[in-house]
Amino acid sequence: MAQTVLRVLIFLVLLSVAYAAEDCPRPEGPKEEGCPVCGNGDFYGLGVRIGIYTQWLSSWIANNFLAEEIIGTLETNSIFLLALFSTVFYYSIRQRDIRVVDVLVIHQLCLGFIFSIMSLWGYRTMYYKTEGPGSRRRFGGFGTHFRLILMGMISAYGVWFWIEGVEDGLPPTDRRTACGGLETFFFAPMKVESWSTRSVQLVIAIGAAVYYGIMVLAAFAALLAYCVRKISRKPHDWNWQLVSQQDSAIALTKREFSYWYLGLSCFNLFWIIFAMVSIEVTLNLNHMNNVLGTLGLIGAGQLIPLAIGLISLVRVLYMILRERVLSKRLHKNEKSPGSGTTHESPAASHTCTEGLGFGPSTAFESASSPLPPPPPLPATTAAHHTKRSLPHRILLAWLPWLGIFEWSRHSLSPSMGRYSKLGRAGHHKKDSGVSFSFTGPSRSRTYDRQTWSENSRYRPTESQSAATLLGSPGMPQLAPDQAGLMAASKDGGIELPTRYHSLRSAGDPDIGTGMYAGSGYDEYYGEP
Repeated sequence: MAQTVLRVLIFLVLLSVAYAAEDCPRPEGPKEEGCPVCGNGDFYGLGVRIGIYTQWLSSWIANNFLAEEIIGTLETNSIFLLALFSTVFYYSIRQRDIRVVDVLVIHQLCLGFIFSIMSLWGYRTMYYKTEGPGSRRRFGGFGTHFRLILMGMISAYGVWFWIEGVEDGLPPTDRRTACGGLETFFFAPMKVESWSTRSVQLVIAIGAAVYYGIMVLAAFAALLAYCVRKISRKPHDWNWQLVSQQDSAIALTKREFSYWYLGLSCFNLFWIIFAMVSIEVTLNLNHMNNVLGTLGLIGAGQLIPLAIGLISLVRVLYMILRERVLSKRLHKNEKSPGSGTTHESPAASHTCTEGLGFGPSTAFESASSPLPPPPPLPATTAAHHTKRSLPHRILLAWLPWLGIFEWSRHSLSPSMGRYSKLGRAGHHKKDSGVSFSFTGPSRSRTYDRQTWSENSRYRPTESQSAATLLGSPGMPQLAPDQAGLMAASKDGGIELPTRYHSLRSAGDPDIGTGMYAGSGYDEYYGEP
């Protein structure tokens, strides 16, 4: 019930933001006052911004400490991001009711979502830490591809804005021309219309557009390959789980995953703080006083996102606190098994707090519950067990859709990155799958490295092998003057020992030179 109410409130935010009317009929102020610009409170008022900031923090906490809340926060973030982009895109097409300064602030809010807590940057950090390569099975559903397309559209719009929108693609109102133009903040105050600012922003926008464009193409190609192989009805020719369960040859090691997780988490937190500072400094540089301070808390369009963000943050913090208290209680009960106390299951604690609205609904539990183990993959050849280079494995981690193609499992760059710190961390075994060709005088054979090392060892002579075999404990020992069964025959025959002649009878058949007939064996080796 709580999740349903939350989604209804978020939908109201989408409607109120997408159809927000222009609430700043006043032009920019005089030069003596710093050319103040009237900001749009329905777009980026103080309540809207605080709600978005708290949603960023709750999503980062969930990505790093509360895996079961990741999907819920992603849904909320997706709706917030869709509302912001729908607003700027709708009014940009109409070329009215929106100004360059409005698009500037809204675009900064969108970038705060994209480079911090959305799935393609922060979603898998917690799962990579806990599940390793198996976390790919959490990736690739409808929500992921929806966010991928949405972020690609936002990046493409950013390219258009910094090329065309800043000049004459949007209404030329409230540009603070008397005070030198609009200003923004990117590690330092910068003029919006200067080529240095536009160049830096274009590099970011084009890089993001190319990155997400490659992801879209990879996802589309994998979808086509999946559909074609499924229609052709060749069950042994395709396996969608290759995307989610890749073997050790193309998977990152545990140490590499630790570096990956730590790097992504630190970058996400840094970008959240940086986006907050950039937005607030941009508003102050342009003297948009009506959206700063208590004057920004006006209207339901700001109170609703503020309430949603605060509730999400409180809920995530409460869930973490409940898990810590519950784990300590279970640990205490395990230490005192004879006290008669019973273990409280998570389901029971969930029932106690369900009436408070903090417990997720049944549908949400099914969406975030642990997934069943994936089916086993088909057998791989020895070449697939060769550890691939670090750039190869990072490429498949960033673009998991490529795992459906067989060529992605073969070496793309055999030597690049192999001797880097990360490339050799966690695996010191010999590369047994590397092979080379050895050409002899009459034929060519292929050896792998391990076979060659074994065959090139010292080989004993035939006499040494025979001596070792005859001297082993399992072989019957011969008399000092006995040649043995496998002794080489001589032209003149073998002279048998005197005692052996005495044991043979006259009727024994002659079975050949150098062979023992077998009669008198026990007596010969018996006690004298």
